[in-house]
Amino acid sequence: GTVSRVINNHPTVSADNLEKVNKAIQKLGYIIKQSKGSNQLKNVGLIFLGIDRTLVTLPIISEGIHAVQERLNENEINTFIADIPDLKKIPKFIEQNNVDGLILKGPLSCPLPTMGNNQLCDLLRVLPTVWILGRPENSWQDHCGPDNYEIGRLAANYTHFKKHSQIAVINLQPNNLMLNERISSFIWNSKLLGNSVDYIFSKVAKSLAFPITNDSNLENMEKAVDEMLKNKSPYTAVFVPSDTMANLFYTVCRKKGLKVGKDICIISCNNERSMISQLEPSLTTININIKELSYRAVDQ
Repeated sequence: GTVSRVINNHPTVSADNLEKVNKAIQKLGYIIKQSKGSNQLKNVGLIFLGIDRTLVTLPIISEGIHAVQERLNENEINTFIADIPDLKKIPKFIEQNNVDGLILKGPLSCPLPTMGNNQLCDLLRVLPTVWILGRPENSWQDHCGPDNYEIGRLAANYTHFKKHSQIAVINLQPNNLMLNERISSFIWNSKLLGNSVDYIFSKVAKSLAFPITNDSNLENMEKAVDEMLKNKSPYTAVFVPSDTMANLFYTVCRKKGLKVGKDICIISCNNERSMISQLEPSLTTININIKELSYRAVDQ
């Protein structure tokens, strides 16, 4: 982002933006810290920003955060943790300039405030930052996440290999940037392979407010499956962009008397073992290697 380029003296920053950012930094009275390797860091802030506990406690996020803490401990780095769902509270370790860098998990369904519109975000912008598991709109600096295009491509190749030509895509979070990338890739690659794909999604929220909550629930999945069953030509396979949705899909199928693996097949993403290990038949899911991604976020 612009703030990062100013801090790092990037030559592409305009004089006007340079002046605006420097004025904001002076107004906040903040001391800019240069990015360091993980072996030079002493204190890191781990912050959940703008998201509700229903998202923080999802297995894929909690597993990622656990791996981040594990890696920080390996490197003998102190961790300061804060949960700021409404973007209002400023943690003391930020006020007192006690951290060398940040690892952030933020909302993927709603843009963050732009520079000058939120004091907390303005303070965070001047610190070396890595976003984990997706980069929110209007975010800054670096991020570490899965290759969503490759996920979509692999899923499309799998359904084609299994000779599915009538395929549905179900998405209960149509505002989510990361999930949309997976779905766009899946649809594009499926069509390249000559397969028909229909996209079934929940109603897009016109306005979202912080904290962002988890819209993947049983009621929305049941509506999506009902919509799927209206199709004149029965679908033989379904792609969903997360294991959370896959778990809900299994539940709805049982309720409606559909047999997964016989009446319809499903492929998903993330490999959230704590959530899917009891599913029968076993779920076909793409492993995003969350532990490796989380380690890399610390190393960056």
